[in-house]
Amino acid sequence: MRRFVSIAAILASIVVLSRLPALAAPGALDSTFGAGGVVTGTASGANDVALQSDGGVVVIATTAVARYLANGSLDLTFGTAGAVLPGGTAVAVEADDDILVARVVVSPLGASTFGGQRYDVHGNPGNAFGAGFGSLPAFVRFGLPLAISVQPDGSFIFAGGGGPDGALDSIDFALARFTPTDLLDLSFSGDGKVLTDLGAGASLISSLALQADGRIVAVGNGNVFSPGIPSVRMARYEVNGDLDTGFGVGGKVTLPTSARSSAVALQSDGKVIVGGRSLTPPESFLVARYDTDGALDPTFGAGGVVTTPIGLSSGVAAVAVQPGDRIVAVGTAETVSGSDFALAYYLPDGTLDSSFGGGGIVTTTIGVEAVASAVVLQPDGRIVAAGASDGSLAMARYDAPPFCGDGNLDPGETCDAGPANGTTSCCSTMCTIRPAGETCRVQATPCDAPESCGGFTSNCPADVVVPDGTACDDSSSCTIGDACAAGVCGGAPVVCPACQSCDPSVGCLTVPRTSCKQSTAPSRTNLRIRDRTPDRRDGFAWKWVRGEETIEADLGDPLTTDAYTLCIYDESGPTPMTTLATVVPPGGACRGKPCWLRGKRGLRYLDRDRTVAGIERIVMKLGDEGRAKVLIKGRGENLIVPPLPMSLPIRVQLHVGADRCWEATYSADQFQTNTPTEFKGKAD
Repeated sequence: MRRFVSIAAILASIVVLSRLPALAAPGALDSTFGAGGVVTGTASGANDVALQSDGGVVVIATTAVARYLANGSLDLTFGTAGAVLPGGTAVAVEADDDILVARVVVSPLGASTFGGQRYDVHGNPGNAFGAGFGSLPAFVRFGLPLAISVQPDGSFIFAGGGGPDGALDSIDFALARFTPTDLLDLSFSGDGKVLTDLGAGASLISSLALQADGRIVAVGNGNVFSPGIPSVRMARYEVNGDLDTGFGVGGKVTLPTSARSSAVALQSDGKVIVGGRSLTPPESFLVARYDTDGALDPTFGAGGVVTTPIGLSSGVAAVAVQPGDRIVAVGTAETVSGSDFALAYYLPDGTLDSSFGGGGIVTTTIGVEAVASAVVLQPDGRIVAAGASDGSLAMARYDAPPFCGDGNLDPGETCDAGPANGTTSCCSTMCTIRPAGETCRVQATPCDAPESCGGFTSNCPADVVVPDGTACDDSSSCTIGDACAAGVCGGAPVVCPACQSCDPSVGCLTVPRTSCKQSTAPSRTNLRIRDRTPDRRDGFAWKWVRGEETIEADLGDPLTTDAYTLCIYDESGPTPMTTLATVVPPGGACRGKPCWLRGKRGLRYLDRDRTVAGIERIVMKLGDEGRAKVLIKGRGENLIVPPLPMSLPIRVQLHVGADRCWEATYSADQFQTNTPTEFKGKAD
């Protein structure tokens, strides 16, 4: 959908006329909208329009951004009394109903750049694009954004014209793609920006359309500022910003007739609809259709082009495609006394739909000089056209001819579930009851049951889940015995060996924990290991001192539930290996007394018989930064020690519970002794 580009307006104020919304009945004004189907406002004429999920209409003018309720009244809860300042050249609504505004930012030296602002649903400015009305990063010395397209992933594209200097004839098609966080998307042409020379003087994009596969169709005009015959230009871009060489000639198309283009839209089969103004007298509505390879479609109109004279002269500013590939073209028709809003409604083959207005055409007088510049279709098919009346904002809403998919049961239909036809309802895209057995709701999760049509109603059966206890697969390697419970698939957690953790994609891995507490005095954090003969001379001591703050909650509850695990990881190779994994269980009695004791200053484990892997003592001292302490000692024939000498570096960690840990690393340049019988070293 797009509009006719006003050259005078661009040169005077760097503002452009825009596109228009659409929906249908037999072309009559919708009396439930504004006053008899028409709304006028105090802002300057609309440049663009967008629809929010609640039916609210967001209109952008040069001077302001305004929001209207579904009934056409100004939404006084938006911004200040229904509007925010300033306006801009284009507007789009994101999936969460936030608003993106494109505007021109002009430097004190006269250079212009793409600029923008984000607003929430209440009109509050967001933090996008820098401070205030912060511009997007300088595009080139000339930048004029005229169109916005929001992609399914939340990225968005600003498009218009840009050039490396102030020379008008050097202005080219210009696009910039931004991530959902408003940064230039470097996956798009390497720097987020694309300039495309279409030849024949200055070229400007006036409208964008986004294909289902992510490719971008841009339509605009050549010879915009320079003398010569204006021409319709079009380009298609790959997702990465490269020209699509399978479209036209090297990704570019020129309409072989004297015309200006303002708008583009896509039909369900991917064919491209372009709207504009035929400059062959009398100037008329022009609608062209292109095949997916960029060639004019000979089955549409005369060789792919339809011209429709309306009034003394006329031109299309915006186009939209309704279900069934019917085309709504909105623009302006000049009259003896001024100009009117004008709409033309075409069947898929390019002929006018005689059920709409008078032979497929509707004109609406709003004041003396009415100019339609933008269009948007409501879900129920009604058409909202926006523009100007005598220099001020004007909108009109029209009923559309009945069609399968409008949600109304029309003559000849056995059902109509609106957008749900053929998908989540049992009504087909032809508005007939779907046969029994056809799936109307696919399985969404492992414990969801797909639903099928019964063949006698348009309603899809209620969504149900499989019975509890049904075996399932939650696609995680960290659970076993997966079964459904209340529609959720899950299983018992996998218990990994000591010093390992579970990765959902592969299962248990030897991976040290992260974000462990560190010593603030590593040179005093010592590790000593002895492996002597006989084994009763074996010994182990790890003294971790002056550590990060350790509080009571860090220690867990080893008296009843939490084991303490001592791990040593060999990190000399490409992946860590466990060389020691000693688990000291919670609770227990040692010589008739609790092994674990809790005091005011921390915890202590004492087992003089060294029954658990030779560990005799664990001391955990609470403290602020630089005062916490850990001590682990063991000895004797039960002691388990890592193989000596050790391959360095190594990492020593003490694990408590699911995520708490203390650690130190020992590198090859820090050890004092590393022999087959003894290791002694200071931490890094």
